[in-house]
Amino acid sequence: MVRRYRCLLSLLVLVVLPASPAVAQKGLTKKEKEAKIKALEGLIHQMHEQEKATQKQIDHRYDHIIRNLDPKEIHHQMEEAVKVLRHVHEVITTGDFDYGGHRHAAQESTKAAEHQLEKALKHDTAEERAKASKDLLAAHTDINKALRYSVEKYGLGTGRETGEPESRAAANRQLTESIAKIELAHHLLAAVGREITDYKQEKHDLLKQRDAEKKMVHEQYAANVKPLAEEIKALKK
Repeated sequence: MVRRYRCLLSLLVLVVLPASPAVAQKGLTKKEKEAKIKALEGLIHQMHEQEKATQKQIDHRYDHIIRNLDPKEIHHQMEEAVKVLRHVHEVITTGDFDYGGHRHAAQESTKAAEHQLEKALKHDTAEERAKASKDLLAAHTDINKALRYSVEKYGLGTGRETGEPESRAAANRQLTESIAKIELAHHLLAAVGREITDYKQEKHDLLKQRDAEKKMVHEQYAANVKPLAEEIKALKK
Protein backbone atom coordinates (compact mmCIF):
# COMPACT_ATOMS: atom_id res chain seq x y z
CA MET A 1 0.00 0.00 0.00
CA VAL A 2 1.28 3.43 -0.87
CA ARG A 3 1.49 5.63 2.19
CA ARG A 4 1.02 9.37 2.40
CA TYR A 5 4.04 11.50 3.29
CA ARG A 6 2.52 14.81 4.23
CA CYS A 7 4.53 17.96 4.81
CA LEU A 8 4.71 18.86 8.50
CA LEU A 9 4.80 22.66 8.25
CA SER A 10 2.79 23.31 4.97
CA LEU A 11 -0.72 24.18 6.09
CA LEU A 12 -3.48 25.12 3.70
CA VAL A 13 -4.68 28.69 4.11
CA LEU A 14 -7.77 29.00 6.25
CA VAL A 15 -10.21 31.54 4.89
CA VAL A 16 -13.15 33.11 6.66
CA LEU A 17 -15.69 32.97 3.89
CA PRO A 18 -17.68 36.13 3.20
CA ALA A 19 -21.39 36.49 3.35
CA SER A 20 -23.45 35.53 0.31
CA PRO A 21 -22.86 37.80 -2.71
CA ALA A 22 -26.32 39.29 -2.47
CA VAL A 23 -25.76 40.31 1.14
CA ALA A 24 -22.16 41.39 0.53
CA GLN A 25 -23.05 43.99 -2.09
CA LYS A 26 -26.24 45.31 -0.48
CA GLY A 27 -26.02 48.95 0.49
CA LEU A 28 -22.45 49.51 -0.75
CA THR A 29 -21.50 52.59 -2.74
CA LYS A 30 -19.58 52.25 -6.00
CA LYS A 31 -16.37 53.29 -4.29
CA GLU A 32 -16.91 50.78 -1.49
CA LYS A 33 -17.59 48.02 -4.02
CA GLU A 34 -14.39 48.85 -5.92
CA ALA A 35 -12.40 48.76 -2.68
CA LYS A 36 -13.90 45.43 -1.70
CA ILE A 37 -13.26 43.94 -5.13
CA LYS A 38 -9.63 45.04 -4.92
CA ALA A 39 -9.28 43.50 -1.46
CA LEU A 40 -10.85 40.21 -2.59
CA GLU A 41 -8.65 40.08 -5.69
CA GLY A 42 -5.64 40.64 -3.47
CA LEU A 43 -6.69 37.79 -1.22
CA ILE A 44 -7.18 35.46 -4.19
CA HIS A 45 -3.73 36.38 -5.51
CA GLN A 46 -2.23 35.68 -2.09
CA MET A 47 -3.95 32.29 -1.99
CA HIS A 48 -2.67 31.41 -5.46
CA GLU A 49 0.86 32.27 -4.34
CA GLN A 50 0.44 30.13 -1.24
CA GLU A 51 -0.75 27.25 -3.38
CA LYS A 52 2.31 27.58 -5.62
CA ALA A 53 4.57 27.52 -2.57
CA THR A 54 2.78 24.47 -1.16
CA GLN A 55 2.99 22.61 -4.47
CA LYS A 56 6.70 23.46 -4.67
CA GLN A 57 7.26 22.07 -1.17
CA ILE A 58 5.48 18.83 -2.12
CA ASP A 59 7.68 18.46 -5.21
CA HIS A 60 10.81 19.13 -3.16
CA ARG A 61 9.82 16.59 -0.53
CA TYR A 62 9.08 13.79 -2.97
CA ASP A 63 12.16 14.60 -5.07
CA HIS A 64 14.28 14.26 -1.93
CA ILE A 65 12.73 10.90 -1.03
CA ILE A 66 13.05 9.44 -4.53
CA ARG A 67 16.58 10.77 -5.04
CA ASN A 68 17.77 9.21 -1.78
CA LEU A 69 15.74 6.01 -1.82
CA ASP A 70 18.66 3.70 -2.58
CA PRO A 71 20.30 2.01 0.47
CA LYS A 72 23.64 3.86 0.22
CA GLU A 73 21.93 7.22 0.02
CA ILE A 74 19.65 6.39 2.94
CA HIS A 75 22.73 5.65 5.05
CA HIS A 76 24.31 8.95 4.00
CA GLN A 77 21.16 10.91 4.78
CA MET A 78 20.97 9.38 8.26
CA GLU A 79 24.57 10.41 8.90
CA GLU A 80 23.77 13.95 7.80
CA ALA A 81 20.66 14.02 10.00
CA VAL A 82 22.79 13.08 13.02
CA LYS A 83 25.05 16.08 12.31
CA VAL A 84 22.05 18.38 11.97
CA LEU A 85 20.56 17.20 15.29
CA ARG A 86 23.87 17.73 17.08
CA HIS A 87 24.07 21.24 15.66
CA VAL A 88 20.49 22.01 16.70
CA HIS A 89 21.15 20.78 20.23
CA GLU A 90 24.21 23.02 20.46
CA VAL A 91 22.38 26.06 19.11
CA ILE A 92 19.35 25.66 21.33
CA THR A 93 21.50 25.03 24.41
CA THR A 94 23.88 27.98 23.97
CA GLY A 95 23.00 31.27 25.65
CA ASP A 96 20.33 32.38 28.06
CA PHE A 97 17.66 33.00 25.45
CA ASP A 98 13.92 32.68 25.90
CA TYR A 99 12.26 29.75 24.13
CA GLY A 100 8.96 30.09 25.96
CA GLY A 101 9.58 27.05 28.14
CA HIS A 102 10.20 24.74 25.16
CA ARG A 103 14.00 24.53 25.38
CA HIS A 104 14.21 21.42 27.59
CA ALA A 105 11.72 19.40 25.53
CA ALA A 106 13.59 20.30 22.34
CA GLN A 107 16.90 19.30 23.90
CA GLU A 108 15.55 15.95 25.07
CA SER A 109 13.75 14.98 21.87
CA THR A 110 16.73 16.07 19.76
CA LYS A 111 19.09 13.82 21.73
CA ALA A 112 16.58 10.96 21.57
CA ALA A 113 16.33 11.27 17.78
CA GLU A 114 20.11 11.40 17.47
CA HIS A 115 20.45 8.24 19.58
CA GLN A 116 17.83 6.39 17.52
CA LEU A 117 19.47 7.42 14.25
CA GLU A 118 22.76 6.03 15.50
CA LYS A 119 20.98 2.74 16.27
CA ALA A 120 19.47 2.72 12.79
CA LEU A 121 22.90 3.32 11.26
CA LYS A 122 24.36 0.45 13.28
CA HIS A 123 21.63 -2.15 12.77
CA ASP A 124 20.29 -0.95 9.38
CA THR A 125 16.80 -2.43 9.64
CA ALA A 126 13.45 -1.10 8.49
CA GLU A 127 12.20 -1.29 12.08
CA GLU A 128 14.99 0.94 13.39
CA ARG A 129 14.46 3.40 10.53
CA ALA A 130 10.74 3.57 11.33
CA LYS A 131 11.55 4.36 14.96
CA ALA A 132 14.03 7.02 13.85
CA SER A 133 11.34 8.60 11.67
CA LYS A 134 8.99 8.88 14.64
CA ASP A 135 11.74 10.34 16.84
CA LEU A 136 12.63 12.87 14.15
CA LEU A 137 8.98 13.91 14.02
CA ALA A 138 8.94 14.39 17.80
CA ALA A 139 12.15 16.42 17.66
CA HIS A 140 10.78 18.51 14.78
CA THR A 141 7.62 19.26 16.76
CA ASP A 142 9.51 20.37 19.89
CA ILE A 143 12.11 22.39 17.99
CA ASN A 144 9.37 24.09 16.00
CA LYS A 145 7.59 25.18 19.20
CA ALA A 146 10.80 26.66 20.59
CA LEU A 147 11.71 28.28 17.28
CA ARG A 148 8.26 29.78 16.74
CA TYR A 149 8.39 31.49 20.13
CA SER A 150 11.96 32.68 19.59
CA VAL A 151 11.22 34.11 16.15
CA GLU A 152 8.22 36.02 17.51
CA LYS A 153 10.40 37.49 20.26
CA TYR A 154 13.75 38.00 18.52
CA GLY A 155 13.00 37.75 14.80
CA LEU A 156 15.28 36.45 12.07
CA GLY A 157 17.29 39.64 11.63
CA THR A 158 19.00 40.91 8.49
CA GLY A 159 22.50 39.62 9.20
CA ARG A 160 23.81 43.17 9.70
CA GLU A 161 22.94 43.73 13.34
CA THR A 162 25.52 43.56 16.13
CA GLY A 163 25.24 42.37 19.73
CA GLU A 164 22.71 40.06 21.34
CA PRO A 165 19.74 40.70 19.03
CA GLU A 166 21.83 39.54 16.08
CA SER A 167 23.19 36.49 17.89
CA ARG A 168 19.61 35.47 18.70
CA ALA A 169 18.38 36.16 15.20
CA ALA A 170 21.35 34.27 13.75
CA ALA A 171 20.50 31.27 15.93
CA ASN A 172 16.90 31.45 14.71
CA ARG A 173 18.09 31.43 11.10
CA GLN A 174 20.24 28.37 11.79
CA LEU A 175 17.35 26.56 13.47
CA THR A 176 15.03 27.43 10.58
CA GLU A 177 17.46 25.90 8.10
CA SER A 178 18.05 22.84 10.28
CA ILE A 179 14.39 22.11 10.95
CA ALA A 180 13.73 21.89 7.21
CA LYS A 181 16.46 19.24 6.93
CA ILE A 182 15.01 17.32 9.87
CA GLU A 183 11.62 17.32 8.17
CA LEU A 184 13.06 15.86 4.97
CA ALA A 185 14.94 13.20 6.94
CA HIS A 186 11.71 12.27 8.71
CA HIS A 187 9.83 11.82 5.44
CA LEU A 188 12.64 9.79 3.87
CA LEU A 189 12.85 7.39 6.81
CA ALA A 190 9.05 7.11 6.91
CA ALA A 191 9.23 5.95 3.29
CA VAL A 192 11.82 3.28 4.11
CA GLY A 193 10.40 2.25 7.46
CA ARG A 194 9.48 -1.08 5.93
CA GLU A 195 11.26 -3.57 3.69
CA ILE A 196 11.35 -2.53 0.03
CA THR A 197 11.87 -5.30 -2.50
CA ASP A 198 11.24 -3.39 -5.72
CA TYR A 199 12.77 0.09 -5.70
CA LYS A 200 11.62 0.86 -9.23
CA GLN A 201 8.01 0.13 -8.30
CA GLU A 202 8.40 2.09 -5.04
CA LYS A 203 9.54 5.17 -6.95
CA HIS A 204 6.61 4.78 -9.35
CA ASP A 205 4.19 4.56 -6.42
CA LEU A 206 5.73 7.63 -4.79
CA LEU A 207 5.24 9.66 -7.97
CA LYS A 208 1.58 8.62 -8.07
CA GLN A 209 1.24 9.59 -4.41
CA ARG A 210 2.88 12.96 -5.09
CA ASP A 211 0.46 13.70 -7.93
CA ALA A 212 -2.53 12.70 -5.79
CA GLU A 213 -1.38 14.97 -2.97
CA LYS A 214 -0.82 17.90 -5.31
CA LYS A 215 -4.29 17.39 -6.80
CA MET A 216 -5.84 17.38 -3.33
CA VAL A 217 -4.03 20.61 -2.42
CA HIS A 218 -5.23 22.26 -5.64
CA GLU A 219 -8.81 21.21 -5.01
CA GLN A 220 -8.73 22.55 -1.45
CA TYR A 221 -7.36 25.92 -2.55
CA ALA A 222 -9.86 26.07 -5.43
CA ALA A 223 -12.70 25.43 -2.98
CA ASN A 224 -11.55 28.40 -0.90
CA VAL A 225 -11.12 30.68 -3.90
CA LYS A 226 -14.51 29.90 -5.50
CA PRO A 227 -16.78 31.86 -3.08
CA LEU A 228 -14.43 34.84 -3.23
CA ALA A 229 -14.57 34.85 -7.04
CA GLU A 230 -18.36 34.58 -6.89
CA GLU A 231 -18.57 37.58 -4.59
CA ILE A 232 -16.38 39.61 -6.93
CA LYS A 233 -18.70 38.69 -9.81
CA ALA A 234 -21.73 39.76 -7.79
CA LEU A 235 -20.10 43.06 -6.81
CA LYS A 236 -19.33 43.86 -10.45
CA LYS A 237 -22.97 43.51 -11.55
